[in-house]
Amino acid sequence: MIAVAEGHRTDLQTTGTDAPAWATACLNCGTPLSGPFCAQCGQNAAPPHPSVHELAHDALEQFVHWDGKVGATLRCLIAHPGALTCDVLTGRRARYVSPLRLYLTCSVVYFLLSAAAPATRVNFNVSVPSPGAGKVRVVGPGAQLTDNERAEAVASSDKMPRLLRQFAHRTIEDPSGLRRDMLQALPKVLFALLPVFAAVLALFYRRRRFVEHLYFALHLHAFIFIAMAIRPLLRFVPFPPLEFVAGIAVLVWIPVYAHVAFHRVYGSTHGITALKETGVSVLYGLASMPVLLATALWVASHPH
Repeated sequence: MIAVAEGHRTDLQTTGTDAPAWATACLNCGTPLSGPFCAQCGQNAAPPHPSVHELAHDALEQFVHWDGKVGATLRCLIAHPGALTCDVLTGRRARYVSPLRLYLTCSVVYFLLSAAAPATRVNFNVSVPSPGAGKVRVVGPGAQLTDNERAEAVASSDKMPRLLRQFAHRTIEDPSGLRRDMLQALPKVLFALLPVFAAVLALFYRRRRFVEHLYFALHLHAFIFIAMAIRPLLRFVPFPPLEFVAGIAVLVWIPVYAHVAFHRVYGSTHGITALKETGVSVLYGLASMPVLLATALWVASHPH
């Protein structure tokens, strides 16, 4: 029997009333419906074979809903440091993008911009002995090395410890490839370090649960990615002083933002908050530097 209801068409058999089967029972789990969404699994009541118009309407509705969440989340995250974490911890979550999705989105955007943006002129410095002069000239990777200079730089790096030798060779011979491979590896490494940051927070704020520290870590790092994305974004503008000024502004903005966020989420006075911030930064730096160094060495020795 063919039934039509509310502009939808369906070939499902009705249940003996004017309503089609999909409007009375969830097609996903079979739970009886009392509204437009299933109370058991959350699936919306819709025919299994929608028309093109219905499909387009659903896609537009999902996009508008997602866009609204993104806007509300970014406004709260950027304009009110720590407020997003406080809202999530008190249960006001439906209006925002989930912390994990927010972090992953901001991370992907930042690293995509960094990879696509024009490279800066100076990333590493290599000391090259000048032939016959006994002096040392510093050459950046953006400079054009002659074959003799490159060979001398490689020979000089051969005197380094074994662990650093491959990194030095890759820096001299393939700096752009090294940068590309590092940008590919860093998102995974930084994501793996999030629990480490949360564990460091737990040392200073022991009355909070670990998941609360993890939410704060996700939101703080999401903001840091947004702030750091400004510089690679401005590289597309052919005006280097603008990138320089933005870099200085970001270096000031991030610690100020972090302090306000710490104070709002964890309370305490500004002085104690600053002391704990410093402790968190030092311990997290000590914990993450070996991981980042190991990543750089591994990437240098395993070119893609």
